Amino acid sequence: MRGTGSSTSAILATLLVACSAGTGGPDVSGYGSGGACEGQCVSGTGALPGNGGGSSGASGSPGGGGSPAGGGGVMTGNGGTSGAGGGSPGGGSSSGGESGSGGNPGSGGTSSSGGASASGGASSSGGTSSSGGTSSSGGASSSGGSGGTTASCPAAPASATAAQVAALQYANQRRAEMGVGCMNEVAALNTAAQNHCNYYAENTGTCIASPHQEVATCTGFTGVNFDDRDKYAGYSNSVSEMMAFENNPQAAIQEWIDSVWHRTSILSPWMGDMGYGGATKCDTMDFGTGTTMPNSTVVTYPYAGQTGVPVSFDGRTEGPTPPAPPTGWPSGYPITVYAKNITVTSHSVTVDGQNTPLPDQLIVPAPYPQTGYLLQDDIMIYTNAPLAHGTTYRVKVSGSSSSGALNLEWTFTTQ
Repeated sequence: MRGTGSSTSAILATLLVACSAGTGGPDVSGYGSGGACEGQCVSGTGALPGNGGGSSGASGSPGGGGSPAGGGGVMTGNGGTSGAGGGSPGGGSSSGGESGSGGNPGSGGTSSSGGASASGGASSSGGTSSSGGTSSSGGASSSGGSGGTTASCPAAPASATAAQVAALQYANQRRAEMGVGCMNEVAALNTAAQNHCNYYAENTGTCIASPHQEVATCTGFTGVNFDDRDKYAGYSNSVSEMMAFENNPQAAIQEWIDSVWHRTSILSPWMGDMGYGGATKCDTMDFGTGTTMPNSTVVTYPYAGQTGVPVSFDGRTEGPTPPAPPTGWPSGYPITVYAKNITVTSHSVTVDGQNTPLPDQLIVPAPYPQTGYLLQDDIMIYTNAPLAHGTTYRVKVSGSSSSGALNLEWTFTTQ
């Protein structure tokens, strides 16, 4: 169910919510430990005090419209203004998607607590890397996509359903294309995710008012928060949870990849364990640390040489709503750099062969409550306006990471 270009499709018809275990207070990052994911963690916490100032937004309930005040959560560059205009309400929906009252999904919608959709699925054309790939002088190099396969990835548990096998294979295929190692599907995480989708499908009203939380008096209850449910199923290293409302693992995963906040977990080199569950109008994926790639790893998405890249993203389909471009949504397709302890000193996005940087928004890691740890070892860039179809773009990012100086440069081509 992947849209193309900037067209509105059913995947844009819901509020997407990011939610994770915290360290005291609502932590929407997916990188905390202990603590609880409360309903108020999912709105308006995506603001990051960049050059434009601005507050971090009210902590409203899911879908309640607590958007970043002042839009100051963006470090802007290359002609972009300082985040003026603020983020759009987290409950923005089209095609009848239900955005209020805790972000319950509309028909065909995509995610709460992780799971976001851009207008168009990344069709990555086989995952081959361009010659030279993405280079990082002074530090680790990133090939930007190895063109690998999932043949060497661990098999799903013997207890896995067909949908759980499909989820593992699709996620690892997307990771292999960009040069990221396999995730391992854990039976206990499968159980926890499936339990939550069963709960979500069997209940209505206040029982599912906050999609990532369960109510003890409701049918199928196994734990209030995702880490409680993971522990109940026998897994103790929980990191984050994402939801979509497709009952289709491939569609849900692609929607998460085609987003800002929700891409981070599923493509992260430092996310090693996963589990999937599906039921009527529900997809849940839980993540744990597991075995990860070296801290010197540097990778990008879109990766070097990737083709068929979508041209736009509508942040109103994701919660927390990312900081809006000054001209409003949709923006260009999100660009991610994964690198441990990354800092950015300069960056640009240009049409290949041209020298004029496109106005864009840069989002960098910041502590709660500014980004709520939604970004930790990754940065996001998206141009203020949608990209053009059938066009090659060149991205440059300079700065540093745990592996030393970063001087990244690579290209990708839109669909």
